[in-house]
Amino acid sequence: MTMRTSKDAMDPRHLAPSVDPGWLDAFLVERNLIGVQPARLGDDLVTVESHVQESGEGAEEIFGDPVAYARALPAGADRETSLRRVDLFHICLGLAGLLLTNRAITGWLQTGELAVTGGDLASTALLALMTTVLLAAPEATLRVLIRRRWVTVAAPVLMIGSFVVVQLLWREELFTLPVLGSALVGALALLASSVIAYRTFRDGVVTAPGETTAPGAQRRRWTFTLLYPVLLVFLVLLGWVPTLFT
Repeated sequence: MTMRTSKDAMDPRHLAPSVDPGWLDAFLVERNLIGVQPARLGDDLVTVESHVQESGEGAEEIFGDPVAYARALPAGADRETSLRRVDLFHICLGLAGLLLTNRAITGWLQTGELAVTGGDLASTALLALMTTVLLAAPEATLRVLIRRRWVTVAAPVLMIGSFVVVQLLWREELFTLPVLGSALVGALALLASSVIAYRTFRDGVVTAPGETTAPGAQRRRWTFTLLYPVLLVFLVLLGWVPTLFT
């Protein structure tokens, strides 16, 4: 078998080019939601491809409904939930660290202190609520997002809109926090999130039979690990550069 490139690795259709893309997408989504490991999923795709090529029929005619077929296949003893709680934990921890560190640095550059408003507390409560929902039912939440396209579109809009609304409604300053201490707490949260992301990284890219890892796995690991620190640098620069011209 020809070795795949890093670009090919990101598209599992490369392993089943003869299968109808719509059928294949539905099959892949359901197998991922079940928690099938990438190596086993690669074997599944090669099996489907071989049957389609040998019979000359479509996957729908051979295997029937893609979701039903995906559920009928064994998931394997090594299956995992498609969105582990440890993933959600470090994502939320990194987001909290990103926001706190950015606010602390921005406050230091502008006024020398970190002012906390009612909107900040309300935003924190909203973030905690969403985190609780995700941690309590990660797979159910992911299924809703995937099966209901309008929810996928509306959820980010509602989330960002909620944060904006509470920030506009409760602008009154309630108290101030030490800039250095806040920045330190935020930086520690970012560091912990990055370490967890690196140590628990799962590539998630479907591997072909005989492959131990897909091409470009190490690059994807570091991209995932450094996402929040890079975003922090971008946000700080975004808030600091305009002050140079005022």
